[in-house]
Order: sequence, then C-alpha cells, then structure tokens
Amino acid sequence: ALAHGHHPSQIQMLDPSHAFFLSLCDKGLLPPQIAFIYGQAFGLKDVDAHSQIDQLLSKYRHFLNFDTTPVPRERFSPQEFLYRADPSALDLATFGKWPVPAGISITLTFSCNFRCSYCYQDNRQRSDRRWSLSKCLELLDEAADWGVVFAGFTGGEPTIFNGWLELLERTLTRGMIPVSTSNGTVIGTDPDIALRLKDAGMEEVTISLDVCSPELHDQVTRTSGHFPKVVDAIRFLRAAGIRVLIKSVLTPMTQHAVQETIDPLVDLGVGGIGISYMESGAINSAANCAPNVTPEELSRVRDRIEQKREQ
Repeated sequence: ALAHGHHPSQIQMLDPSHAFFLSLCDKGLLPPQIAFIYGQAFGLKDVDAHSQIDQLLSKYRHFLNFDTTPVPRERFSPQEFLYRADPSALDLATFGKWPVPAGISITLTFSCNFRCSYCYQDNRQRSDRRWSLSKCLELLDEAADWGVVFAGFTGGEPTIFNGWLELLERTLTRGMIPVSTSNGTVIGTDPDIALRLKDAGMEEVTISLDVCSPELHDQVTRTSGHFPKVVDAIRFLRAAGIRVLIKSVLTPMTQHAVQETIDPLVDLGVGGIGISYMESGAINSAANCAPNVTPEELSRVRDRIEQKREQ
C-alpha cells in the first residue's frame, strides 16, 4: 500500500490459508501432494482438501506455472503477485531500504461475545489474556518512534479489551493509522464512544455484520439480542461523521439473505460492503467442520449482487 500510495482500505488482503497454499506451490509438488499437506495443516477430510485445492488452483492460476511433472524451480513469485504492474515499486520495500515494518498487529484478546460457528479462532484460546494496557501503550510508543505507519488491533473482539479506546487514541496522537474490525456491540451501547473516536481523529471503522435479520443474526452468532446494538453502532458512527465499512462472511445460512442485508445497510449510509466466504479456519478450529458455500451457490450470490449494482 505504501509503495503504491494507496489507502489500506483499497488493498485486498490475501487470506492466510490461501497464502499457505501458495507457499506450497514453489517446491515442485504435485496437486495431490499439496492437497495432502494442506488438509493435514487445517484438519480437513481428504475430499474437502482436494476440493479446496482445485478451487485455489483455479483462482490463482494466473500466478502459477503448470507442468505435468514436478520441477525444482519456483512456481509462485510473491513479487509478481504483489507488484505485477510496477516491478520497480518492489525496490522501495526491499530489506535494507525500508528499515522498519510498515505496520504492526496486536491481538488484544482471544475473548469474544459472539460464538460464530465459522470463526477461525480456536475455542481453547478464548480465555487467554494477551496484554496489559500499559504494555500495549508502551509497544505503540516504540512503534511510533520507529516510524511505523499502521497499527492493527485484532481479537477475539478487540473492543471488549479494557482500554481499547485509549489504544486507538494513542495510535492517532502518535501519527499512526489504526486498523481494526469490531462486531459493534460495544460501540452501539453509547453514542459518546463514536464521538470520542471522532474527536481522536478516527475516520473509518469496519463493522462485522453478516445479515440484517435479528433472528438470523442470533443464529449466526449463536447469541441473543445483539443485532440492535450493531445497528446502533453504525448509526452512532455515521452521526459522528465516521465512515463505516461492513465486513460480511457468506455462509449457507446467510446466502439467501444477501439482498435483504444490502438494502438496509445502504439506507444506514455505510461506505462499502465486503462479502467473503470462509473456506477453512485455523488449525483445530470449528470452522474446518462448518459447511461451506458451494461454487454454484456462490455464483448465484454473485449474480444477485450484480443485479443490485445495476439497480
């Protein structure tokens, strides 16, 4: 993003499981061997692993060289993937010329007040306490002194960390750009939170929301009664003048409600809606056992989205 002068919101991140797949494509392995390693890493059944590898090979075939036999040469070039349009931009980020990280990411907590079945978070880690507020503030100051540009805060649900507002404020006062995604339940409890974020200089917040139906939202998150808080969070943020982006995960449970989800969000004034689907989760995650959206179902969803765009 820095090399090309783009705002981070314009950069599509590579799914970690996809990055792992691509890392297997440079050692001369055949697809069945890649599928075996991929399946072992993510705890998938053989048939599911082979199916996902077939989909990934199709998705990234533009960046891969296909041969009938393994060869001991590089089959995937990160440089080509990231900087195809402008190879010279890579020089700006070459080790030694860019002496500090462009960004840091702090996992504030593994705890979350949602229990989404597709979440990649390992349930065994949910009670793990990650950081103290003082340690996080110390880390942010050190990163700012280095010249780090972005500071990401993840979870779990980062807003249930005691002191998350102070961390965002410190990030902004030190001249860094905070990047975080929230389910909105904490922000939606008090309009003053949005005002405090605005006063600190926050320009954009990403909210996770998979569906705009209270009943279906309860089923997806396996909780009860949180949907109104999420909607209030969007309203409070917009009223404070903060741009809101929506991050939505497509599942078999929500694929039929895409249109019913988009319309209310447009009415609420969100600045963008990103819809993705979960293919696999972290090792030992329940996400690996959750049903996936089939290619046919995904195609129908894409058609519905295109129809909405034309309207």
